[in-house]
Amino acid sequence: MASSSLKKPLFFAAWCAVLLGGDCFANAATLLFDFETDADWRGLHDEGKTPLGPETTLERAERFATSGRFALKFSTPGWQEGKPQWPSFECRPPVADWTGFDRLAFDITCVSEQPQGLSLFISDSKIPTRRGLHYTVRLAPFSYTSVVIPLAQLAEKQINPADIRVIHIFTTEPPGDMTVYVDRLMLLKPGEAIPALPASFLKDFAALQADNLAKVRAELKALRACVTQETQGVPKLNNWGKRAVENLEARANALKNALAGAKMSVLDANCQIASLRVEMERLEPMARFRKEFETVRPRVQSSAKVRNDIAVGFASSMEKVLPRGGVAITPRVTNAVEVALARNEKESFQLLVLPCERDLSRVRITSAICAPTAARCFRPPISTPFRSDTFKQKQLPPLARRMWDGGRIRSSISKPVLTLPKTICNPSGFACGRPDSRRRAFTGARWS
Repeated sequence: MASSSLKKPLFFAAWCAVLLGGDCFANAATLLFDFETDADWRGLHDEGKTPLGPETTLERAERFATSGRFALKFSTPGWQEGKPQWPSFECRPPVADWTGFDRLAFDITCVSEQPQGLSLFISDSKIPTRRGLHYTVRLAPFSYTSVVIPLAQLAEKQINPADIRVIHIFTTEPPGDMTVYVDRLMLLKPGEAIPALPASFLKDFAALQADNLAKVRAELKALRACVTQETQGVPKLNNWGKRAVENLEARANALKNALAGAKMSVLDANCQIASLRVEMERLEPMARFRKEFETVRPRVQSSAKVRNDIAVGFASSMEKVLPRGGVAITPRVTNAVEVALARNEKESFQLLVLPCERDLSRVRITSAICAPTAARCFRPPISTPFRSDTFKQKQLPPLARRMWDGGRIRSSISKPVLTLPKTICNPSGFACGRPDSRRRAFTGARWS
């Protein structure tokens, strides 16, 4: 891009404040691009190629501007076989000498429904672009990101900071249609602060989140009907389901009121909406699981005085169970679990203890071995410690704990019995055969 076609850096604080309505860079930053003129964006290209590629576009938009009225809108379709893998554009910065600056900063607003990634290369006139400073930022759906790149990496790449010639911005195989708004590329010296976001941007961002929240509120209405259907016939679960949906609706209403104010707090609205969606996704399978567990509760719960919001299930060792995972797996609800193994084999299963309404503290799990034909149990030769922990209700779906030395059953041990404290449930004994060279099925954790 010819230097004559680029906007010059702004250094006059008072003049900047008047033109930009208070968005002032006094004692804060040296502005490279804010796309306020056609010259700022018409010189952008993809390594000299015009147009940028099939369906990939750049345009100046009066939306999500963090400096002035305009931002750069970069759009490209989701990647498919045969389409360009790295949609990109690049420019030559109007300030070539970056000596004395320690950071490059700019703003990105992602309005895509899928998570996206945006990367860049920075290089001089001698180092090839793809051997220059490389930086990647991950963008959540409907999010704002303030990107700050340490320029100390220029020295690591042996790039001359007094001869910066190219900023190459690209994405890699976008998972869905991608649209991002980029604005306010600026250089910062040590100690200089990034200017505050203007009120006009907060208003635009609040409107984006309001549209997203409206979809969530519509989904909540459908969720209420589903949860009511799943818990039908079990009054205590039906009441729990209603309270859970009402709590989500209250959070959605509070967020709606916050968005109306268009304050700085709107910047994390996308995180709050994402949290709402995760809990909504968990609620229906959790209601289904709790209702199914009620059919076996009389056989596994030792006392009617204990909490009735705790459910227990099993999962195979092939299923990934994470404390803070997204959509819950479907645990097996049964009073017995079988593991098939032969001599010298190691097998495992997962016991899931789920506090469905509030946190569960002081949990203990112990194990024992049963003789093959006797009802008595004895301790294993090597005791497997289990750390007491707090099971967080908000960490559902299931918080799984693997038994027996990280989930491994030693070949000299026939079968474990998992014993929970009476505050949860009280498993007793079972019968099983000793391991031999044949593959056999053992029945474990038979509750009574």
